Formats: sequence, C-alpha cells, structure tokens
Amino acid sequence: MPGFTTTRFECIDPAKNTKERGVKFGPPVKVDPQKLALAKAALDGGQSVSQVAAGIGVHPATLYRHLNGGKHNGNSQPGL
Repeated sequence: MPGFTTTRFECIDPAKNTKERGVKFGPPVKVDPQKLALAKAALDGGQSVSQVAAGIGVHPATLYRHLNGGKHNGNSQPGL
C-alpha cells in the first residue's frame, strides 16, 4: 500500500491497552476473598462443603476449586 509505513511490529496491542485501562476479561469471579474467608471459617466450624457453598451462592465444585488454590483463589488478580 503506497504511503503505509507501519509494520505489524509497530501495531498497538488492543488487549494490552484494554487491560492497562483496568478492563477485566473473562467471566466474573464467583468467590471473592471475603467469601472465601467466610467459607473457610464455616468449614472449620464443622459445616459441610455443600452447606457452605449453598450459603455463599456457588456450586460445591466452585468452592473446592477456590479452596484448593484455583485460578482465582484470592491470591491472584482475575483477568490480569
């Protein structure tokens, strides 16, 4: 193309710029750090995983995933 001098290496990465603006990608996190702390306390108190999961509004598998150090276990920032 005449007059077009930008190479593909000079192009802006739209996803990177979007992340820098603070936009989060992916589905919303179901278990935030506060819910996780509440769930751990309830489990230490003797409640079952099913009871605790129902109490915080998630499926038991979701709770297990977060308790076992899953992708969004409160130690990482989702979407980054």
